[in-house]
Amino acid sequence: MEEVAACERVLGVPLPVDYVKFITTVANGGYFGGFYMLPLQDTHQYTVCQPFTYDPATYVAEDDGYDFPEDAANNGCIGLADYGCGSFAVLVLLGPEQDFVWEFWGAADMLWHRTGKRFNEWIERRLDSELVRNRAR
Repeated sequence: MEEVAACERVLGVPLPVDYVKFITTVANGGYFGGFYMLPLQDTHQYTVCQPFTYDPATYVAEDDGYDFPEDAANNGCIGLADYGCGSFAVLVLLGPEQDFVWEFWGAADMLWHRTGKRFNEWIERRLDSELVRNRAR
């Protein structure tokens, strides 16, 4: 838990309770078949001092995705998972989307996508889809 407390001090915001519980009791990062979950120590590259840029009054969906300014896209969040080919997920820590997961589809439309899921819902969906995929083999 000292690593969590140190990260929170560096970021200046608390991490979501469900995320902390997962990384301290299940896995702090690792490969889960179709994605690589970033360990906590790899999350400090983000700028949490400014809120995540999504504002429904400002950004209009483009094919269900959002195009944020490049210099503001990583504000208010930490890296969560790497899907490969420039696609990844972030966990928002600051702003109106606090505690929600967003995904950037670099291998597809190069837009941000709102999952509408908090960490527990997101990780459960990701792990369930890996189980289904593995059973089909």
